Amino acid sequence: MHAILIAFGHLALSVSSSSSSTEWRTPDFELFVLAWRRPHSLERLLRSLKNAEYPTDHVVSLEVHIDAARSSSEPLVHETAAISHAFAWPHGPFNVVAALTQKGVFGSWLAITPVGMDSRFLILEDDLVVSPFYYQFLWKAWMRYETQHKLAGISLQRHWGDLASNDELVDSVMQDPFLSQVPGPWGFSPSPRVWRDFQIWCEAHPRLEEKMPGVKLSHWYDSALRQGSASSIWTFHFAVFCNERNYQTMYPPASFFGAAGERQGLVANYQERGEHFDGSSGPDVDVYTGHRWAEIKDSAWTPKQVPWPVERQALFEGGRILYTMGLQSTEDPSTNCADPGEAA
Repeated sequence: MHAILIAFGHLALSVSSSSSSTEWRTPDFELFVLAWRRPHSLERLLRSLKNAEYPTDHVVSLEVHIDAARSSSEPLVHETAAISHAFAWPHGPFNVVAALTQKGVFGSWLAITPVGMDSRFLILEDDLVVSPFYYQFLWKAWMRYETQHKLAGISLQRHWGDLASNDELVDSVMQDPFLSQVPGPWGFSPSPRVWRDFQIWCEAHPRLEEKMPGVKLSHWYDSALRQGSASSIWTFHFAVFCNERNYQTMYPPASFFGAAGERQGLVANYQERGEHFDGSSGPDVDVYTGHRWAEIKDSAWTPKQVPWPVERQALFEGGRILYTMGLQSTEDPSTNCADPGEAA
C-alpha cells in the first residue's frame, strides 16, 4: 500500500492504492463507496460487494472515499480508514481516497468522477448493503438501455411510495422497469455524460429557490435550507436538473424482487445515524436473494417483454389514479426514447 497527495485548488485528497502486483486492464465497471464515520457499516457494505456475483471475465474497480473528520479527535473516522486500508478486493483495482478537508454529503457525491466518458459506475453510501445479484441486474440494464439519451441513470433502490407524493405506491402494479425524475440515491448508477453535465450545472446553481409542489424531496430541501443542513442533500439539485432537461432515472420493477408478500430489493439501507438519520431502524428491505432470477435474467430483457419504460401512473382497480411517478413533464419521454431494438 502506498499513498500520494493530490491537490486541486481548495480540494486536497490522500490517495492510497493496493499493493497487489496484479496488472488490471481498464475496468468494465467502477464502484465508488462514500464513507465517513460508520466503520462497521462500511465493513458490512464492503463484504456484500465482495461476495456479490460478477462475471469471471469482468474487471470491477472499487474506490472508497472517506470524508475528512470535523476534528482530529474523531476516532471513528480513523477506524473507517483502517478498515478500508485492510480490505482485500479481488475483482479489480482498489483505492482509498481520504479527503483532507470536509466536503459533506453533497460535496462527496459531486467529487465522484469515473475514469472515462463512457465508464459505467455506481455510487453507494456506507450504510447500504447490496444483493448478490445487484451487479448482474445493473450490467444487463445498462447493456439494454445505455443508448437512450434521456436516461439520467439507473437506481438499485425500490422507489419509495412517498418520495414524490403522499399516496401509497402499490408495488404489485409495477410490473416493468419505470422512470422518475426523482433520483434514487440508495445505489445510484448515473449516465457518465449526464453526471458530468450535472457537476457543471451545480457550479452555477449552488443554492436553489425552486419549489416543486407535491414532491416531498422539495419539502426536505426547503427544511434543510432553514436548518442550515442543505449540504446533506444533493438529490433535490439532481431532480431540478432532470426536470429542466427532461431526464429520467430508471428503477427496477418491484415485482422482480421477492415472492408475494415479501419486501426485497437489490439494495437495503440500514438507515443508521449520520447526516440523514438520527439512529438505526434496521434495513428498509431484505436484500434480494434470487427469487425468479433464472426467469428474469433469461427472458425479461427482450424489447417485447421489457419495452423502454415511459413515465407512467399506477392505478387502483377501477382506474382511480393512485400515484404519479416523478414530476409532471411537458414532454412525453417516449418521444425521445426509441426502443433499444430500433437503436442504430
